Amino acid sequence: LRRSGEENTIRQSQSGNLTVDRTGALTAKLRHGELKAHGIKGDVDVEGEHAELEIGDVEGALRCQTSFRDTNVERVKGEVTLTGTRGALRAQEIGGALRAQTDFADIELERIAGRVEATVSHGALRAKGLAAGAKLKSSGGPIEVEGFKGEISAEAERGGVSLVAEGALEAPVTASAKHGNVELDLPSGGRVRVEASSRKGHVDVDLPGFEATTTSEDRVLGRVGDGAIEVRLDADHGDVKVDTH
Repeated sequence: LRRSGEENTIRQSQSGNLTVDRTGALTAKLRHGELKAHGIKGDVDVEGEHAELEIGDVEGALRCQTSFRDTNVERVKGEVTLTGTRGALRAQEIGGALRAQTDFADIELERIAGRVEATVSHGALRAKGLAAGAKLKSSGGPIEVEGFKGEISAEAERGGVSLVAEGALEAPVTASAKHGNVELDLPSGGRVRVEASSRKGHVDVDLPGFEATTTSEDRVLGRVGDGAIEVRLDADHGDVKVDTH
């Protein structure tokens, strides 16, 4: 099934594959099939069941929900909401805020301009280029963020947390792991107050100009500069490390 045109809106497809190009606002429902949609001049609202979703070049907001298959979205100007059940979620080049939730699969994000809220159960959460902060949770895999700005909260239950800041911190960072290491990589300089602890591991803070007020094998407190930006890191069964790149 293929529909195209400036003002076309696809309302529903019960089964089979669906391809949409250069249309207006899109609403679609499908089962046991695949949706490919590109060049949407409006909002997109998709509900799938056992359906693979591939959506790109959307001028409005995007909401997708599917199960047992993957969701891939790219180049969306508005806000994005992705919900999966036993399917991976991948998003890149998103102009607005993003919310994502899935289980028994991974979440992969790249170049997200708005704030991110992402939760995954029994899977990993990996991101690059988060420009406006994030709240991230994983209950069965690691959290890895390469290049972030804004306030970050990362919580992993059965995996580690690795965070690499894009520049000097301008907002608080909080990260915790119950069964894994917590690692934070910062650029030289900055104005941070660090509180790092591990119940059954080691803590190592290696920052230029770091002045420690408390130092032990499992707990380090101190600051760089005036300590204006708060950093809190905690591991139950793992090590905590803070250094520079």
